[in-house]
Amino acid sequence: MKNFLILLSAGLLAFSPMLAFGFSDANFGLSCSKDLTPFQQDVGGGLQQWGYRDSNGNTVIEPQFDAAKVFCNGLAAVQTDTGWGYINKFGKVVIDANYIEASPFSNGYAAVKASSGWNYVDTKGVLLCSTPFIGAGFFSEHLAPVQLLDANSNIVAGYISETGCRVAVAAAYQDAYPFYEGVAAVLQNGKWGYVDSTGSLVIGARFDSPAYFDNGRARVQVADKFGIVDKTGKEIISIVFSEIGGFDPNDIALVRLNQKYGLIKSNGTYVIAPQFDSVREFTDEKGKIQPISGFRVGDRWAFIRRATGAYLINQMFDSLGEFSLDAIPVAYYTANHLPYSSCSANWTYRYGGVLRSGCTDPDNNRSLRWGYLFTNGAWLSPRYVSASSFVMNPTYGRPTANVSFLNYSQGKFGTSCWLFSGVIDQSGKLLSSDEPVTGYPQVAPSDCW
Repeated sequence: MKNFLILLSAGLLAFSPMLAFGFSDANFGLSCSKDLTPFQQDVGGGLQQWGYRDSNGNTVIEPQFDAAKVFCNGLAAVQTDTGWGYINKFGKVVIDANYIEASPFSNGYAAVKASSGWNYVDTKGVLLCSTPFIGAGFFSEHLAPVQLLDANSNIVAGYISETGCRVAVAAAYQDAYPFYEGVAAVLQNGKWGYVDSTGSLVIGARFDSPAYFDNGRARVQVADKFGIVDKTGKEIISIVFSEIGGFDPNDIALVRLNQKYGLIKSNGTYVIAPQFDSVREFTDEKGKIQPISGFRVGDRWAFIRRATGAYLINQMFDSLGEFSLDAIPVAYYTANHLPYSSCSANWTYRYGGVLRSGCTDPDNNRSLRWGYLFTNGAWLSPRYVSASSFVMNPTYGRPTANVSFLNYSQGKFGTSCWLFSGVIDQSGKLLSSDEPVTGYPQVAPSDCW
């Protein structure tokens, strides 16, 4: 059986053989903390050790472990020279490091591997089951998928209860995923279906990949096509698409059909029929899909309100940056001369109406100018030579971005246009710059480009 992965706050971490990818912490009952995160540090002699920092970057638990995982249910799995064990948020060892592998706690139990196989421990280190398993997954909704050998030495999967390690669903499947919303994906004769907590097969095994239900819906795959079914197995969105994204808060998802992208409602009707060449979907730091998406037609990008299919702004762009804090850097080409990032010169000027120095994009003498577009439709029109994504800046107590821009001054040789670097807030206000700037922004297009 292949090893599955689960995405936790510290990144992609491999655990026991039966962990499904695509489930969030909340799906599994994984109460995982982001207050303390693992970090690695050289402690001397080239030795790298792991410790924990708080959200302000302060070291709370000194680097002392060979490996470290995130805190879930108040405990974190750590590895020492004797094996894997668990610590609390004070760094105290609460379960001795005697295990070959250790997974996060969920619903009060964690899967651990010893030389005899997989078992479960509670937060005091007491083993749940008297007989170990070949594989053990997370507890979710009081049940956990496990693997064992049948009478013919075949690996089979079923479910146990957290109450006395009781068998809740007989081990009759080739593979099994954790429960969510009352059902779980199981593999039978090479196809995936769904069982309820009594072991009844509520959706017959006919799909080619597993998925979990979210708000009563699951994305399923048949051959190379995807669709959405409800808990009866009825197709809500036909299984005809090459790709289906996650649903946003308005129950709208991206779809791809015949190499074109569009937007579809959860009832199967289109907001926008597939017609775009490419797409950029934006999420916040919690993974929430944002109300706008970028769609590419040819070489240019437009932004569309997902709920209505209407354009966010009547402007197309040639390049996009990375979305952060409700804003995305956007740029379009100008037909005029601006400093070009690959050139050695970092300034240009006009004297007597003639461009005297500087460099341009070798492709048709064009240059990108950068600005920012916000999810509410507001924007800072492109005026910057370069622009980073916004980040929360503790110095200013608000989001800021690093930009470079042109500003000019008058001298005896004419108008000189200089390239400055600075920090702006989301209103476009210049908060600081590498050199004093008067009258920002003071660039006159007729003088500088």
